[in-house]
Amino acid sequence: MNKLSKLLVLCMLLAGVCLAQEAEKSEGDKTDVDKPKVDKAALAAKYADSMVVVEYYLKYDKGESPECNGLGEYCSNCGEVHLIGNAEEFVKQERPLEAGGMVIASDKILSADVQIHNRFIDKIMVRFGDSRVEAKVFAYPVDTRTVILQVEQLPEGAKAIEFGEKSSDDLYIIDYVQHNTKWSIPVAGFSLKMQLDENGEVLKGTNSTGLIVDGEGTAVAFYFGQMLADNDDWQKSPLDYEMITAEQYEGLLAKIKDECTKTVLRCRINFRSPTRKGSDFSGLTGGPGQDHMTEKNCYAVVVAPDRILIPATLTADTTARLEKITVFTAGGKKLNATFESTVKDYGLITAKLAEPVSDVAKICSGDIENYKDVFMPFVEVRVQGEEMVCYYSHNRIGGFEYGWKKIVYPMVAGVEFWDYQDAPSVYLMYNSNAELVVMPVVRRPKVQAARDSWDHYNESQDMKMTAVANLTDVIARPVEFADADNIPLSAELENRAAWMGVILQSLNEELARLNMVSEVSNNGSVGGLVSYVYPGSPADKAGIEPGMILVRLHSPENPQPIDIKVDDRMSRYMSTFPWDRLSEIPAEYFDRLPVPWPAAENEVGKQLRDIGFGKMYAAELYLDGERIVKQMVVEETPTYYDSAARHKSESLKLTVRDLTFEVRRYMQLSEADPGVIVSKVEPGGKADVAGIKTFEVITHVNDKPVMNVKEFEDAVNGASELRIAIKRMSKGRVVNIKM
Repeated sequence: MNKLSKLLVLCMLLAGVCLAQEAEKSEGDKTDVDKPKVDKAALAAKYADSMVVVEYYLKYDKGESPECNGLGEYCSNCGEVHLIGNAEEFVKQERPLEAGGMVIASDKILSADVQIHNRFIDKIMVRFGDSRVEAKVFAYPVDTRTVILQVEQLPEGAKAIEFGEKSSDDLYIIDYVQHNTKWSIPVAGFSLKMQLDENGEVLKGTNSTGLIVDGEGTAVAFYFGQMLADNDDWQKSPLDYEMITAEQYEGLLAKIKDECTKTVLRCRINFRSPTRKGSDFSGLTGGPGQDHMTEKNCYAVVVAPDRILIPATLTADTTARLEKITVFTAGGKKLNATFESTVKDYGLITAKLAEPVSDVAKICSGDIENYKDVFMPFVEVRVQGEEMVCYYSHNRIGGFEYGWKKIVYPMVAGVEFWDYQDAPSVYLMYNSNAELVVMPVVRRPKVQAARDSWDHYNESQDMKMTAVANLTDVIARPVEFADADNIPLSAELENRAAWMGVILQSLNEELARLNMVSEVSNNGSVGGLVSYVYPGSPADKAGIEPGMILVRLHSPENPQPIDIKVDDRMSRYMSTFPWDRLSEIPAEYFDRLPVPWPAAENEVGKQLRDIGFGKMYAAELYLDGERIVKQMVVEETPTYYDSAARHKSESLKLTVRDLTFEVRRYMQLSEADPGVIVSKVEPGGKADVAGIKTFEVITHVNDKPVMNVKEFEDAVNGASELRIAIKRMSKGRVVNIKM
């Protein structure tokens, strides 16, 4: 045989092998599901008389619209099923919310658990054709997302499904769904896929849901998409499920209400009024954030006879002003509590009760993954001013996802936190033993930069329903998990700030290109140009110079680099500060204006304070395109405008402060130049009438220089007439005031 013949034979053999493999693969791809065993249309017709529509007639309660957390609707746009959520449209359109149901007994209907609080349900009707009968909840199966309804008699023409033993493993699944306004009965082959989990347990499941019948059309079970053990125990009538009857349901909710009333208490946190105003930029951003609040009403969980756990994500600035914690029992008794710790990794505070209580929340320590699809008591807690209202219903955990440090978080339908600081509701989940299983907790960010309202919204997504079992160590030993830099401080220490000692100019695409940092700064959207370095500052000591580009900071405790972002609005404002028209501005408007000089405490300082005083960090800079890393330590800034010593003259109705390093630089004053800066002028007072304005510098009183507020106080006290020398930037004048 020549070479060509051998080659042809070899090709034929290879082709035969390939065809055989394809045929084998094709045959292997065919499952019992694909093989036409029975007439599916005949199966649908056989059970058509057992398919009904469950109608929920909804209503508003206290002006609130109903929420549906257990049912989806087919979307004609994308072909997917979406959770209904807000069901207000059904009320407005005067039509019922509909769910498919199947008759499982002469007076029982099985349907999806729509998970709508009873206060929003006016009535439940079961419809078959044009016949309707009223229904009520009979029971909730424990392990499946279904409800069993009871009727006095079935709608005319409807009949119950009869369950029996399967005659073969040739199974089909029958459902009842609404598609483009029409109810239909889809029929498909049914098989469970086997899987071996990492613990060696054999499980089986699929995504289909509905009535399971064999090839002979005998109903053998219902399946709802849950994972099953490797046996046939699931093949039974829903009437044989473990379930909670309506009567047991009411008793369980009463038990949870009693537990919640005793161990979940209203809490009020009081704060000092903030004194940090000089560097505040709220006047130009549209309003202050939480750092300006003086009272916060929330809830607290009693976790020990003398300890409460408060879900509250407070910034270091806010906690610094914390003065008092008061807890209110259901009976109206006030209990004082003292701050114990801010939990470092979570938005939680622990506090010690002044007197112990007898009722303590029971914490579930079991594996959260055992609660998938399980019926669980569900408490919606609302704290609105001095009122705390709780609504009791049920919910189920639909699945799980990994979060921080691979912690397993439960996913609960209908639970959203659009703004964790002022969320209208929070949610607690219990088990049947009245143990607290799940509560909402914020994962505290390691470094907090200033945020506008939209950034605040994004951070609210860090709040997750959290297994309380993950917090047991924090609850038992909170001091071990405390943030030492997030604690209450005295008024004198409240204004301490961290600094690097640089003034930054924001980048743009052109500046980034000229400085050869386009790639590392995302075309100038990240980073700042160092325009000034304060002498003697940490930046000066580290060798940072004007002209360098500061791009980001690196903290050993934070795996995520901290991008530097410079807000140019303040720079634009300072460059146009109306010094020449200052006399035209009424005194009452000055409190709304930011200071005209670059604030000593800027965004970099806030990020450094979050890293922690005394801790190491690395500053990533660039010069002529070359990367420079400076190892530095977070240091406290010297006395600055907000923390400067001040004196209020009652006779003049005027407040002055010592000149500080950033004010002297802006005013072009040396350390030897005399002066105190006017920080407040009260409308109608002698200083206001004399034309003295905020941010002017008083250099002399009665021709004597004043170097600080103490010298100013001594010069003013007891004087019958004042001759005050004032400097407004480069212009000076003298004001005479008779006392």
